[in-house]
Amino acid sequence: RRADRVHDGQTMTDDDIQRAVDDLIALPTPYLDSLMQSRRTRINRLPPPIKAEVPMRKGDWFQTHTGVQFWPMDPRADEVRIDDIARGLAMQCRFNGHVKEFYSIAEHSVRVSHVVPPEHALWGLLHDAAEAYIGDMVRPLKTQMPAFRECEAAIMAVICERFGMTMPEPPEVKVADNVLLMTERRDLLLYQKPWTHRADPLPDEIEPWTWQKAEAEFLSRFAMLKKEAP
Repeated sequence: RRADRVHDGQTMTDDDIQRAVDDLIALPTPYLDSLMQSRRTRINRLPPPIKAEVPMRKGDWFQTHTGVQFWPMDPRADEVRIDDIARGLAMQCRFNGHVKEFYSIAEHSVRVSHVVPPEHALWGLLHDAAEAYIGDMVRPLKTQMPAFRECEAAIMAVICERFGMTMPEPPEVKVADNVLLMTERRDLLLYQKPWTHRADPLPDEIEPWTWQKAEAEFLSRFAMLKKEAP
């Protein structure tokens, strides 16, 4: 019985354990063999452990601001968070940082959302949302990176799925984006080199926000647009 208690893991004192070991040693060899075989039979009858199935994902993941594991090469709509998008865009500077002062992608996006027709305002706000997950890339390089553009398009597709937008991007959004681009060129770049004329800039001068204000304005604009959505 003491030997059974040792095998079954019951709480025993040191003296109990020593006496149980002595009892086992004193058993006749045939009986001891029979006892051990009985224990092995009981163990072998236990059901196999259940292995959790880990879904295979393409590529690797990084941790977002809200703690989500996000796979850029295997994006999913249920892993998209508006707080992650707002923070990611608010902390990134337009023009790869080559501006007179910090000016975030989040602020750019809010401004685009006010220039497009109202029915496309949500698209205007989120047109650069994929950059929250993969970063911005200057246009001359981006045109030479088809794999990057494919990744960006896949992420944009799940963002559209998550927030109820329809692909592709409305052409009115690109028009508004170019209006802001030319306005930003005028107001934020130190030197005015010759550019391809894409649109007329806005009359009002841009006074850049802090990243904190840009994040707050982005989230506020998103909440307003989702509330107004039919």
